[in-house]
Amino acid sequence: MPKHTFTPGATATARELQVGDLIYARHDHITKEPSAPVRIEKASTFPSAPGLVRFTVQSPYQRQMPWVIGPIRTDKTFTRAVPTAPGE
Repeated sequence: MPKHTFTPGATATARELQVGDLIYARHDHITKEPSAPVRIEKASTFPSAPGLVRFTVQSPYQRQMPWVIGPIRTDKTFTRAVPTAPGE
């Protein structure tokens, strides 16, 4: 069964993201293009710092251990990853 691929979509702030959203958390260091999409598995806030959030993410391609990104300012923008059908 072919894997889905992803293309860059609209941007969203960390404040707007929810569990299940697909985002690009990394960019290619040379081309600056989004790379390696991840799925948000959990979102947490910091009671002592309401302007910060952290996400537990996991690759949609692999079933490796999820990892945490953050703390992140809630106004930081991320590019959404839009799945494309196999063969497109």
